[in-house]
Amino acid sequence: MLNAGTVSLPPRVTPQLSLLSTEPAALPLLPSALGATADLNTQALAPVPRQSGLTAALGDRENLRTLGQKLNEIASRLGVNASPQAVLAALQTTPMQIHPDSSYPTQAGKAATVEIFLGSIGLGLPTNHFQLTGHAHAVSDRALEHPLGNFGGGLSWPVPMSAAEQRRVLAAATDHGSQNPNAPHIGASVGVLEYLNANQPLSGEALADPAKALETLVSSTRGQALGQAIQDQLGGAASETSVNEYALSAIHLLLDPESITAPHRNRVAGFDLAQQAHWGKPASTVLERLSTYLHENHKTSPEMAKAGAYLLLARKAPEFLIKDIPDRVTYGSPAWVSLAVAAAAIEAQFPGKVAHMTFAQVMSSAENAILTNRAAAEHAQKAALVDWAVVNGIVTCQPGDHYSDDEIDRARTAFNAQLKSTLAATGLLEAEIPSRKDIALAHLKERFGEHVPFEEKRLKVVDSKQPSAQPLYDPNRAPGGLFSLLDIAMSGLGQYPWETRDPSIAEAIKGKSLDFSVNKIFNEEFEQAITSRQQGVRSVIKHLVATLPLVDRENLEFAKLEFFQKNTYELGLDFISKKRQGAENKLWVKATGRNGNTVYEIDLNAGAIKSVPTSELTTKRERQANKEFKTEPFKPKTVSEAALGQKSQDGLSTPPPSFSSARTQHIADAFVEHLDLDSDDIKTYARGVTSFDKQMATEWNVTHFFLDLIPLRSAIVNFSRGNHLEGASDLALDVFGFVTAGAGVAAKVTKAGAKVASAAAKAIQVAKVIGVAAIQAFNPLDGFSELVAGGARLLGKGANFVRATGAEVVNKLRGASGSYDLLKAASKHYDAAATGTFKVAGQSVDGGAVLQNGRWYAFDVDRMRPYGSPLEGFTAKTSAMDGAIITTPAEPGSALNNRLLGDYSVAESKIAGLARNSQGIYVAADGHLSHIRHTDTAGNTAVYEVRQVTRTADGAVQAQIYHNNRQTPLLVQHLQGDQWQRLGARGGNPPSVASDLGPEIGGGGEGTIYDSLDGKSVYKDYGPSSMTSADDFVDNETLCLNSYYGDGFATTIFENGRRYLKMGKLDGVDVNTLARGSLPPEARLLLDDAFRRMEQKNLYHNDLQLSNFLYSARDNKIYPVDLNANGLEDMTPFLASMYKRDRDELRRAYYALIAKA
Repeated sequence: MLNAGTVSLPPRVTPQLSLLSTEPAALPLLPSALGATADLNTQALAPVPRQSGLTAALGDRENLRTLGQKLNEIASRLGVNASPQAVLAALQTTPMQIHPDSSYPTQAGKAATVEIFLGSIGLGLPTNHFQLTGHAHAVSDRALEHPLGNFGGGLSWPVPMSAAEQRRVLAAATDHGSQNPNAPHIGASVGVLEYLNANQPLSGEALADPAKALETLVSSTRGQALGQAIQDQLGGAASETSVNEYALSAIHLLLDPESITAPHRNRVAGFDLAQQAHWGKPASTVLERLSTYLHENHKTSPEMAKAGAYLLLARKAPEFLIKDIPDRVTYGSPAWVSLAVAAAAIEAQFPGKVAHMTFAQVMSSAENAILTNRAAAEHAQKAALVDWAVVNGIVTCQPGDHYSDDEIDRARTAFNAQLKSTLAATGLLEAEIPSRKDIALAHLKERFGEHVPFEEKRLKVVDSKQPSAQPLYDPNRAPGGLFSLLDIAMSGLGQYPWETRDPSIAEAIKGKSLDFSVNKIFNEEFEQAITSRQQGVRSVIKHLVATLPLVDRENLEFAKLEFFQKNTYELGLDFISKKRQGAENKLWVKATGRNGNTVYEIDLNAGAIKSVPTSELTTKRERQANKEFKTEPFKPKTVSEAALGQKSQDGLSTPPPSFSSARTQHIADAFVEHLDLDSDDIKTYARGVTSFDKQMATEWNVTHFFLDLIPLRSAIVNFSRGNHLEGASDLALDVFGFVTAGAGVAAKVTKAGAKVASAAAKAIQVAKVIGVAAIQAFNPLDGFSELVAGGARLLGKGANFVRATGAEVVNKLRGASGSYDLLKAASKHYDAAATGTFKVAGQSVDGGAVLQNGRWYAFDVDRMRPYGSPLEGFTAKTSAMDGAIITTPAEPGSALNNRLLGDYSVAESKIAGLARNSQGIYVAADGHLSHIRHTDTAGNTAVYEVRQVTRTADGAVQAQIYHNNRQTPLLVQHLQGDQWQRLGARGGNPPSVASDLGPEIGGGGEGTIYDSLDGKSVYKDYGPSSMTSADDFVDNETLCLNSYYGDGFATTIFENGRRYLKMGKLDGVDVNTLARGSLPPEARLLLDDAFRRMEQKNLYHNDLQLSNFLYSARDNKIYPVDLNANGLEDMTPFLASMYKRDRDELRRAYYALIAKA
């Protein structure tokens, strides 16, 4: 066993580019961004020995959390109108409790203040309320990030461990455990977590917090020893966090070794997160079932099961760890799709963050995160969309997780249709109940102006005496007493002659009719409101059915259905006669099928469908006075009995599409009919009597009836009490699980449109739904398979996604001004730093690397540290040493491309057993044959025979390549290691354009095309240019051609005041010149092959026309020539749709050239 004295953290090599020591580095804030003072507080404190490593990072995180609380307290105490002087005084006098484990340089006997601490982490001092809250939000948000990220270790590096590396980690971890077993009295451990916990077992209280338990285990003596042993065995890059990362990698792989050989997006440790048992269930169910699975399958003990589940989910599916997810946000629902996408977008930028966020925080951050991380969001959308489509019976689950573009598009169309229906339903449910008063006032103001006392009772009917023979109940009896203009308009009394002693009223109504159509307008609007609410109720019921667990969905879809109501009757004085007063809003459904009898209760107000005991339909409720209660069958008139009969489900391979199925529509129709919203009683009740005061009370009752019916109302009340959103009263959860914002709880009972029910009760306002949007057409990708980990492919990251990330790394190291400040800064702490290319999953990607102990390691630019095993075949493009850029000797067009020159290469066995000498040459034992090995920028390696090896006056080694005992035109020069460059002639540069320009062979809008004299290249003459060097010039077409055909295929040249593009000559003819039906049938797929290859290389051609492609009968290929393209990271949804349209049009034009078979 290793003791504590044998384990130590590696020395810190990470450059201190930020005063904030918490990982990841540097708050994304500048003082000027928040308008804070420009001068930072730089007061020096006598330093005490600083903590480092994980413990210190966790302490720093606690400091940020404390700082956020202090800033919020100051903002609250001073109020919104606080002066700069008051703010500064508060910062200077508010003590800041420093966590004892943090890296903050404390001074004995001197307490820090908020002012001093802000300066120590590089934040300017806020001067007003807005800046106080802005700083508080920023530091609190940073405190959500964990120093261990998503606990994935090397599996979550920017370029994750390959499958081969994972196998080595697993073997090294197993060996370490065998060599360092538990003491005999402890015995064997159940798993790796128990092994790490064996020497100093955690208490039950510590195990209750999985994240803290994992922190303790990783930083323990055993955890550090395990990580160090693996790092040493793999030759991994050493950094402040590397030992922790190797330890976490080992824990993952020991818990989940299956992921190495059979990785799957929805599986952890053999447990299927997307299994049918989780459909329609809340996230807590998945977490609990995974914990149970781990200890039942002997991967952990029961005590460690929660920590194991947390670890696995934090990396693979962190959405299940989000805090306070409402129970109605269930797996497979549209709301779950939105949550999963939001979580993935946040995780792409800040791995491990969402596990420490609440549901409200995630959804509030969703829109910005998705916009910031479009590539990650699109990958997440595809994954979540496919999972939703499987749950909802839109597509069939594919074991290999491979889905066609058509399947994904079908899923997207179905999802958007359901989303549109549910989003519209919120507004329909809240359709405004019309108000006679508002209608009447609007007409009165239109006819008489704004400044008339409409509500003053100052009018009476002229000579209102009635004939003595007229009965009192005569409906045509003239009204007596004083009335207001509002009474007259609302009650429809305009046919009587009216008089008044109020001169303002008399003047206003003089010569004008008092007859209005208030009742007619009211009735029309009331009918429309009822229709809208019925449509909204139908969508809610369909949603509730679709989000049930599968067994319940199948019961409702295939079983025989019977409906039941609970009615209330009023007994007559004889206690025999009775009158039905109404039914409860709930409806009960009895399903009789292959699972026996199941009774479901549909409760619109609670927004739920749940199974209840069958006794619910037979239990009698005691009579109350003259009220009698009965449970009775309800036979809907709108649904036939045959439509509700039992159906066979034999032979069905997919779940029912519950939301859109005819059976679900029947259930929704039956429920709406049961509510009887358009009954004559409700209409009569809503119309009320003509007395104004009574009518207002009646209309309030009608409004309350509909408000109580809407399930949203109770959810808003719950939210405002802080049940889910921590007192965020401007957020609410609707019945569909969507978060709404912007209206506030008070506004939920205010005016929704131009008309309201009354001054006291107003229709619910439709609020903005946040974090939810229709899914746009996807950018054209290589297919969904890129999302799947497998073999050498990247876990959860498509090749295009990683390639785009690599380009971002290079851009960050280069800097916006091209100064390479970050690259130069990194080079001060390592032997060298560089941008370049290396192999990932068999493909060449851009990235950054640092040289450490003679080996190149990938470089995490966000955390400014190296990671992983030594890179194979790294080719530096821009290098820096000791803070300065190194100028490389390579000239434009000098790249030696092994693919293009493969005909000259020889077998690797020619240098077997030989060592490279100081000149870079492999000399045979007899001294007669010499070879070089060259690794090109694509990472491909080849061996060439060379002769005439010489050294120039500058010390450069040059050699001539020979093949089959013949000299080739290839003169090469040694760069470093197994890397060489091509020269134009011995000791010289490539030939000039003037000396190589041949006859004109074509032209177009962009320039004239010339052949080269040797017929191996072509030149495109773009015309006059003021530039003289290509060193600082970036030509998109050159980059695209080199990306497609290989580095060195094309180069930009400036010569004699003109700009040229030189590229290799391709065999073929302009496709646009071919006649219809002239291509052989076997050429049909050649264009698709070209598209596939371009898209695999992140090239999305932006000028798709036949004239930009060549057809080579000799090579049986289609070659793109004029190749200007966008990368995936630049493809907005609009550009993607344009690309897909143009690609389809070009395909149709090309297919017309194919001869019929």
